[in-house]
Amino acid sequence: MRVLLLVSVVASGCSSSGKTSSTFTAPAVTPIVRDATPAALRPDAMALRVAPWRNLLALLSPIGRAHADAPPTVDSAIRGIFKDMFPNGSDNGSGTGASAQGKINSALIELDGRMSKVEKIITEGAGGWPCVDAAATSHRIDLTSFSTALDLTVNVQCTFPFNPMPPGGGAGMLFGKSGDAYSMWLNAGGADGTGGFVANVLHSGQPDKSVDFLSLDFEANVLSPGAYRIKAQPSTNSFELVCAGDCSGFLDCGFQLISDGNFIWATGSFVPMGVDCSTATPFANCYSASDLSLQTTGCETLKTSFTMPLVTSASLANSASAFNAALALSAATSP
Repeated sequence: MRVLLLVSVVASGCSSSGKTSSTFTAPAVTPIVRDATPAALRPDAMALRVAPWRNLLALLSPIGRAHADAPPTVDSAIRGIFKDMFPNGSDNGSGTGASAQGKINSALIELDGRMSKVEKIITEGAGGWPCVDAAATSHRIDLTSFSTALDLTVNVQCTFPFNPMPPGGGAGMLFGKSGDAYSMWLNAGGADGTGGFVANVLHSGQPDKSVDFLSLDFEANVLSPGAYRIKAQPSTNSFELVCAGDCSGFLDCGFQLISDGNFIWATGSFVPMGVDCSTATPFANCYSASDLSLQTTGCETLKTSFTMPLVTSASLANSASAFNAALALSAATSP
């Protein structure tokens, strides 16, 4: 389980210069991801489209009840991961929406919250924060020994360790801004590890805003952690997701999908309850992005358009210590 430490932050490595960066504005990440998500997989649309007829059928007939309680399928599992884990369309990214739910939604909302916190510290902090005017330092989260999808470089300028520091150190966040590109690296735990994320966000006010988000979920006593990465760009209706481990029960063995706004190509392994990954059922399906109906054509280009490989839970075995080391800020050179 991913543990989110919602604590205050203090700045380090940033001396006072008597000025503030009043023009700094943090990007809102959740709406970018939500707007790039295929229409059929947006939780608010699914709630309107799916729940009412299922509930009505369940009330009207035994057949309806049987249909509503039908065993999970690949289609329902894909729909379910977005309904339960992704940003709800009725939430504006502030984290105040009552319908906000799910770990991916929570992680993106936390990223928005951290961005806002940094904005407040930089623009309102006494004496200003000259670190945002310094040259950015590149840091690479390199977990390519487990999957080349788990490889993301952030360019950061400011260090914000959490206070009080959890046992073992290394908890906090690094932040950077270069033009309209923002980077954030968060480690939510200490030596035992509780997860974290890294993200690059392009938020220019122009149509080309985008998000590249990598999340690692792990605990010291869990041999196979979870990981997912999202790339989203609303202007091109481009959306790509890879996920394995603790991401969705029936898809935990690993799956990936990509969409161009018209179609969705999804591939991976489906795991019915009680079945382990060694006997999982592989799938490769083409869907309509508007209603998630199965299609026989339309995904020919998408099949070869993935920019990230499939991640499997088997490839993540025994990776908790590596995840912890990769996210620990104490392992990085302070900007």
